[in-house]
Amino acid sequence: MGQWYRLGSSREIVIYEKPLEDITSSDYQKKHFGNLSVNNQFKADVNSGKYDVYSFDYEDGTNEYKCIDEIKAAVESGDMIEVDGVYYMNGVAARKIVQTTSGNAKGIRV
Repeated sequence: MGQWYRLGSSREIVIYEKPLEDITSSDYQKKHFGNLSVNNQFKADVNSGKYDVYSFDYEDGTNEYKCIDEIKAAVESGDMIEVDGVYYMNGVAARKIVQTTSGNAKGIRV
């Protein structure tokens, strides 16, 4: 069966709880990359990490999201550094946001 088998059927209701980080990081992805169509190329790009998002968690309890293309550009320009596969901005290590399967088909997370 396909990933979206019976999705949207009036007889099928799915309810799930999402952490706030799931929502805010997904919103950041959508603002950065736009609202993309789900097709085979999109799924391949998601699986390859093209739309990965990271969080920089600061000591004051705030955080800042960056998508992988922004991070790679910042490393190239010297605004961020990469040490042993970990990205650092202002001395804070990036934490990759785990992509969930509970996102909607119009956004990045699938």
